Amino acid sequence: MADVGAERLGMRLMGEVEELTLGELLASLHALINPSEQTTIFNVPELDALLFTPQPAPIQIPQQQQHHHHSDDDTWNHAHDARNEVPRPVPATVKQRSHPIIELISPPPAYHPSPAGKTALVHLLTTHAVLPSRLASVPLSGLTSAVVLIDPLHHFSVSYLASTLSSHIVSCFTAAGQDATSPDARREVIACVKQALEHVHIFRPSSWDNLLATLQSLEDYLFDKGKHGSMQRPVHALVIEDIDTFIPALRTASGSNAISTASALLTRRLDTLSATLSCAVVVTSRSATAAGFRPNIPLSWPTHMQLTRLAVRRVEVVPFAPGMSIVEAEAERGQRGEVVSRGRFEVWRVGGGGEKDGAVIRIGRGVVVEREDG
Repeated sequence: MADVGAERLGMRLMGEVEELTLGELLASLHALINPSEQTTIFNVPELDALLFTPQPAPIQIPQQQQHHHHSDDDTWNHAHDARNEVPRPVPATVKQRSHPIIELISPPPAYHPSPAGKTALVHLLTTHAVLPSRLASVPLSGLTSAVVLIDPLHHFSVSYLASTLSSHIVSCFTAAGQDATSPDARREVIACVKQALEHVHIFRPSSWDNLLATLQSLEDYLFDKGKHGSMQRPVHALVIEDIDTFIPALRTASGSNAISTASALLTRRLDTLSATLSCAVVVTSRSATAAGFRPNIPLSWPTHMQLTRLAVRRVEVVPFAPGMSIVEAEAERGQRGEVVSRGRFEVWRVGGGGEKDGAVIRIGRGVVVEREDG
């Protein structure tokens, strides 16, 4: 009789066990170990401070049943007597992190025809993602990860990325009081840049269908160690540059809801990839109108995905004061030209509410964030 009671009690406890996917389990353990981890995408404090902190979605893991010591009769009675029924365990709520979605939006071409700085931010993000954490004992603030980049307009420059990587490493050496100009140091820098570039995976689809096919095949590509050398690295971000370049073709497609259908299909695939690869998704686009910073596509994201929309535009030069003479204007022209040549761009979060109002990046041999301390 005692065996029957124990068997029924065991069956009841087994019925209360909830199954979790490996991703859910790993996310739960990660959340328990690092409950207050800051969202890190750019790995630059001034830019990461602008991002929304993902709101964890609760998942439930049954608590271990408390053990009680009973006699044989007690076990049978507890299994059959509703008044003394073994209480069901109260599920423990564990927070599961969602992966950030970031839209980089610049003004429309008619309002702001010159480059607006979105691709520069992608270069900066990629630099910190693919570099190692240190080189020759010098901290580089790298994440030792990989980046997947979809670049339909060929705006992303590998040669400029190499320059940005090199500039960042040299600045880190200088900050650490190390000489980056010695032959040995230069060889180490070149080798580090070369290795980092191997973990940037660039695809250049020429049409919307090609884009969807590329997204569909990404998992097979990334999980095939024979196709690349990044198997030992996590994917830090999936970046889609200039998503709005496909809008004209979508508008000519049959059906009045072609863009909304395409948007839903795109976000579903990105949602799946973000979860599978445990990576952030970054999409760049020009704004649909000059009145606000909102892209033509995607029209919306699934509600469980945590979206941050960052506006990016060139820092405008203050116009000449009314009534300024030609001589005064000529005197200021050189200073204005110097300001323009610096390539300064401002970034802020649409909707506000960030820890800071925004940041300014400067584009030269590399991409850097301007700081008050220089």
